[in-house]
Amino acid sequence: MTKYRQDYTPPAFLVRTASLDISIHDTATTVTTRLDLYPNPDAASGQPLLLDGRDITLTSVSLDGRLLTPDDYKVDAGGL
Repeated sequence: MTKYRQDYTPPAFLVRTASLDISIHDTATTVTTRLDLYPNPDAASGQPLLLDGRDITLTSVSLDGRLLTPDDYKVDAGGL
C-alpha cells in the first residue's frame, strides 16, 4: 500500500468527526469506528468512499444507521 506524493489527489470525502472504541483482549482487539463524513468540495464529484485497511476482519458496516449487506460495499486487500 505504498503511496507517492506525485500520485496525490484530494480525497473524495473529508472527516468532520471520528470516534474510536478500542477493546483489547488476550486473543483479539476490537475497534469500532464511527466517522461523520462529507463530500470534499475540492475533489471531483461522484468518487466512491475508499477506506484503506490491511489485516482486518470486518464485522459490519452501517450508513446513516442502516446496517449494510456485503452486496452494498466492496472489501479487498487494500481496504473498504
